[in-house]
Amino acid sequence: MKFNLRRILVVLFLITGLSFVPCKAHKFYVSLVRIEQNIDSNSFEITFKIFTDDLENTLEFSYNENLRIGTKWEHEKTDSILWNYLEKHFGIWVNGTKKNLAFIGKEVELDVTWCYIEVLDLGRVETISVFDDMLIELFIDQVNIVQANYEEVEKSLLLKRGKTKGTIEFD
Repeated sequence: MKFNLRRILVVLFLITGLSFVPCKAHKFYVSLVRIEQNIDSNSFEITFKIFTDDLENTLEFSYNENLRIGTKWEHEKTDSILWNYLEKHFGIWVNGTKKNLAFIGKEVELDVTWCYIEVLDLGRVETISVFDDMLIELFIDQVNIVQANYEEVEKSLLLKRGKTKGTIEFD
């Protein structure tokens, strides 16, 4: 078997050279919604964990405003714009009845924005249906994970483009 030194050197160069070519890391588009039962107030406390840059890009796309969330230059109407967006893109039904949402506020922690809402007057919960199409209008690969905790039972949904509504049953 005859080896061509020139061919071997070219292959080695390509293998070595290509290993140093910078590759752009694939970005994941994901948010987390946590629905927690508060036994004392007979309510659901709902927490959203959303990457701030994805949230800003979506709100700028939807409302044509640069909000600069979590900075000293944050837009004065950020909370009302954010609340308007949440109301349009998130809904919850308990036992088939649509529930009103109450906006509590938001916090920014490094690259994540936490949003807080509450659902009052639950009664006995047998099913929770959730609609969540947040960020999907801008990010095709967006995945919204919903985790619900009721009577110490935790269940979850995976919502995305084409499947933006799901139901969790509690026995």
